Amino acid sequence: MDLHVGRRLDVDQIRRLLEEDRAHTMRLLSPVSEDDQRVQHDALMSPIIWDLGHIAHFEEVWLLENIGKSRDGSEGLHGMYNPAENPRRTRAELPLPGVQECVAYMSGVREAVLDRLDGFDIMGEEPLLDGGFVFSDGASTRIPAQRDDSPDSAAEGR
Repeated sequence: MDLHVGRRLDVDQIRRLLEEDRAHTMRLLSPVSEDDQRVQHDALMSPIIWDLGHIAHFEEVWLLENIGKSRDGSEGLHGMYNPAENPRRTRAELPLPGVQECVAYMSGVREAVLDRLDGFDIMGEEPLLDGGFVFSDGASTRIPAQRDDSPDSAAEGR
């Protein structure tokens, strides 16, 4: 798929991009033990399990709350997955969920996004949705999919 900045995406392309990136994230993490996902291996890096929760939380805030106007009990930009409130050096001390709980949270958010995706008017008045913008370019290129790709980027030194 052409992922160049400025390329407009349709709903089917967005759906495919989100599904492909999540599958890629889960493949990357499949050989990593739960203990290793909970450890902060370096002061400059979060525990992997925090990053996974942050991916889902970021998607929930941007796609379900800000665009979908849903308030399903999320903590918004506050709480455990807020990087401003929880700098990297403190994230291992947070009451992080287990891998199964985190994956269930990720799956629930993604399912809600995919369920609502057809209802998003990507050619309408909402600037974040115009032509799939929130999924495609701008300051945070392909926001949800890019977040899903971040464990790979960190592993590859990007």
